[in-house]
Formats: sequence, structure tokens, C-alpha cells
Amino acid sequence: MGELLQSNFLNELPLDLFGIELSKVVEIIANAPVRVGAFISTLLELSRNYALKEENFYFGALRAYLELHNNYFEELSRRWSILSVSTRFLPASPISSTLLKQILEERFGYEIVEDGLDAYPELLKLRSVFLPKEKRLLLNSKLTPTNAPFSLAKNWGSVF
Repeated sequence: MGELLQSNFLNELPLDLFGIELSKVVEIIANAPVRVGAFISTLLELSRNYALKEENFYFGALRAYLELHNNYFEELSRRWSILSVSTRFLPASPISSTLLKQILEERFGYEIVEDGLDAYPELLKLRSVFLPKEKRLLLNSKLTPTNAPFSLAKNWGSVF
């Protein structure tokens, strides 16, 4: 346990992302060092055996968070209700990319660059990148008809 506390392991964990204080983790380790040691050893062994990477951890955490909330988030639902009323959308009707672009540009002052990621080959795996200071939304030119509205709506939701 002493080695664990002296190592950088605890500082590498994204505890703040989950609202966990490092002091609480240290307290748990102090109260049950053998059990915590066995648990951490198990996690490390699993990650080695299955060659898990950091992104696997985040995807797993996101999946668990979504399942915990049954993929429903009251605050997002409330915001959508307010937004749909203020823009006269029917909740069940699909929204076109054209309309979403128009709203982002006219109502929120965005500049939307359709092929904005083409100049950055290292970013082509992403759907979009938002540059908040410039209010520029760089889109991947290879977005499908489903992905384009999603990327636009995601950015719309973040400004509302």
C-alpha cells in the first residue's frame, strides 16, 4: 500500500471526472488496505491481460453512466423542451442539417465550415471540432446524413 500511495497511480486516475475526492480514496485505502490492494491488483491484471487502454476505460465509464441513468437525462430533456418551444419545433419531427446550420449561424453567431477538418488529417476521425473563441464549428466533410445533424445538434445543445 505504501508503494501505491507513493506512486503516481492515484494521481493518474480521473477521479475528478467522477466527482471522487482523492482524500476519500486515500481514506478507503487506509481503512481496508488488503481489500483495496487486491481490488487494484485485479484491475491492473485485467487491464494487462486484455490490453486495455485509457480510452477503453473512458468508454466503459460512459457506458456504465448511461446505463445507470437509463440513457435519460432530465436536464437535457428540459433544455430540449425549452429550445423546441422557442424555435417552434415539434419534438417528434426530425430536424434537417440545413435548419440546424441556419439556427447556429443566425441565432448564435456560429461560422460553420463544412469541410473544416479536411486540412487536419490527424482530426479526420472526429465528426466535428468547435473553436469556442472564434465560434467556428469545423465539420468533417465525410459526415453521413445522420452524423451531420447529430454534430450540429450537439453543438447547439452546448450553447443553449
